[in-house]
Amino acid sequence: MKRTLAWVMSMAVYGGASGSTWTVDDDAQWLTGQLVQASANHEIPAMGAAVFTKDHILEMVVTGVRASDRPEKVTTADIWHLGSCTKAMTATLAAMLVADGTITWETSLGDVFGDEIDQGWADVTLKQLVTQCSGFPKGSPSMTYWSDERPIQEQRTAHSIEVLSSPPTRGPGELYEYSNDNYIIAGAMLEHATCESWESLMRRRVFAPLGMKSAGFGPPPSDRQAPTQPLGHYETGEPAEPIKIADNPPVLGPAGTVYASIEDWIKFLQGHLAGGTGDASLIDAKAYGSLQTPAAGNPMPGMPGMDYASGWIALPTAFGRALLHDGSNTGWYCIVWLLPDVDLGFLIVCNGAVGRGQAACGEVSGQLLGSVNSRWLEAATLVRNQNQDK
Repeated sequence: MKRTLAWVMSMAVYGGASGSTWTVDDDAQWLTGQLVQASANHEIPAMGAAVFTKDHILEMVVTGVRASDRPEKVTTADIWHLGSCTKAMTATLAAMLVADGTITWETSLGDVFGDEIDQGWADVTLKQLVTQCSGFPKGSPSMTYWSDERPIQEQRTAHSIEVLSSPPTRGPGELYEYSNDNYIIAGAMLEHATCESWESLMRRRVFAPLGMKSAGFGPPPSDRQAPTQPLGHYETGEPAEPIKIADNPPVLGPAGTVYASIEDWIKFLQGHLAGGTGDASLIDAKAYGSLQTPAAGNPMPGMPGMDYASGWIALPTAFGRALLHDGSNTGWYCIVWLLPDVDLGFLIVCNGAVGRGQAACGEVSGQLLGSVNSRWLEAATLVRNQNQDK
């Protein structure tokens, strides 16, 4: 995220130019133009973007091809890998189980894993895991897990115990450190509490209630020779095979393996944008607020003003508080911005490798944030008024 963050941040903090007023009819053409330009600038096969409120999708457009060496064009129904944007979903699932009384935010690693782990980790809580302040160093599971034939819950338990078998180098809560292991182990805790896999819990508790019929796990299923969905790409620009070598092993699931269509992803995001007051809500307003509030004293080093909440990066902007996150499995990239105080959300997806994808999506993010005042606030107002008149 760091390569393009400075420019995007400047747009968010200062609000961009106020410019002339645009009509809603111009928006799709303008947004498509931004994607076409960014795709060309960074050699991205396909991109998609959407602008939405808690109740409506204002615009949703895609451009490009599913594979760099194939003619099949992307559609608005296609599915995209969301990478670490999965983390907000895992944190939300955890909040649902907390609300049920199945687990608590204070449930500790010692409560779940007992004496199977180094006791230096015993007091680390579920909340510290999802806010990335457990004390874990950066980490992800080995790709050797692809050959592991044990049930996925056993794999996550085994990986958790392996990570927790060495003593910590610093105490929990002392310092933010982004680590996929935080979310993998949080997922294992949810599995222990429910005797159900994280994948099953996600389908039953998140995807099904929201009608996210396209959502699944891993690289979007497709055919290499005649792709029916976008394929991820390497930094060389070559398409990746839509098989397991093109993605992280399933054990990483809670940290970043969800895929979904743009429209279905928005169904989840609208709940966070509404803060528990809209139709897409899975939890109440207090629970959404807790997820969106950074842990005390949990700033992100090298990123002034940014703090990590639960699956969200929080920061102040010219439009009030913002929540953002990006995600990649190295062959895809996406980023989402939520501006709850003005009821606007943006997302951008692409099937380009992480370096190129980050640059392209960052470019479009900057343009979207820079056009909030001149375009999207008016569009949102017009759509709300049209629906009130019906």
